Amino acid sequence: MRFQVPALAALTLLAGIALTLSAGQQLPADQTAQVEKLDRELSAAGVRGDVDTTAKLIADPAVFVMLSGKTTTKADELAFMKSPDFKLESENI
Repeated sequence: MRFQVPALAALTLLAGIALTLSAGQQLPADQTAQVEKLDRELSAAGVRGDVDTTAKLIADPAVFVMLSGKTTTKADELAFMKSPDFKLESENI
């Protein structure tokens, strides 16, 4: 099973930002850079298996929808990271 939290969290973050902007407005470059930085941090934390950093970077009410349609919560994902089944060697976004 592939661990997809970083990619999904980034999409969730980007979707939330997009919803706050009025139609026709673009995301300022500094906000785009911040989202990209957080996404890289989250990805790196996943590769390291750093549960504490991952927990800090994902909002508590986050719900993730996998390609299969299955949904999981932040708690589910953090529990998976702690399990022996978790293995993330690299991630490319």
